[in-house]
Amino acid sequence: MSKVLKTGGGIVLALVLILGGMMLLTNGPAAAATATSSRDDAGIEHVDSVQPLPPNVTFEQIKAYLRQAPLYQLALGQLKRGQERSPGYCPAMKLRSVHLLVAQGPQVDGNGAIVGGVFRESWMGLNCGDAHPRLNVWTVVQANRAPDVFLSYNGTSIADPRLQRDGYPMAMASANHRVPNCARMEVADTHFDTYEGSPMPASGGRRVRPWREAWLMVGCEHAVKVVMHFIPDSTGTSAASHAQESVLLR
Repeated sequence: MSKVLKTGGGIVLALVLILGGMMLLTNGPAAAATATSSRDDAGIEHVDSVQPLPPNVTFEQIKAYLRQAPLYQLALGQLKRGQERSPGYCPAMKLRSVHLLVAQGPQVDGNGAIVGGVFRESWMGLNCGDAHPRLNVWTVVQANRAPDVFLSYNGTSIADPRLQRDGYPMAMASANHRVPNCARMEVADTHFDTYEGSPMPASGGRRVRPWREAWLMVGCEHAVKVVMHFIPDSTGTSAASHAQESVLLR
């Protein structure tokens, strides 16, 4: 049985459409490559932008903005909370910034200061044996309000935080198909698998392809791989999980 939900509206819907569009641009055979990247000697290994940066903004400016206090301290606080609950965590774990995605914007004011944009920075956990969790910190900047800094699920999911949250009950239902007596399981890791089907019309004239992810659910001394399907269109993004596709790993 499948569980279906549609999420739409606001910055978060724009994020999932933007991210889906970015992946289509970088992976689609007939798409124009608009994302760019660079090497950061200060710690961020790679930087990508969904759209070309405005002519008056540089990657170095964005990185400096995200590293300023107290914004950077907020990010570090989120990372500390996230790494301590990651599978395979050990006290010796160190984090390395491996990727910064400029998902939206940025916008700058008349003085060239960043006043808007959406950024996702991914960090890799090291020094704990074979455990290498990928933690994702989002920073959403809007004019006339304090920036929001928060975690999404670990791993390589391209679903935005709200879509992940709304998809959790479906993931839990599929996991309970294999572990029926477990009241609560956590999403320990995610993996973007592949795109499914043809591009669908989305807002702003974009065409975005549906995609599939695998989520690792852990709890009650069990681990279950759950398959999540995401189908964006002009009104939102539908998410579905089919219980028969779940696999009991432990």
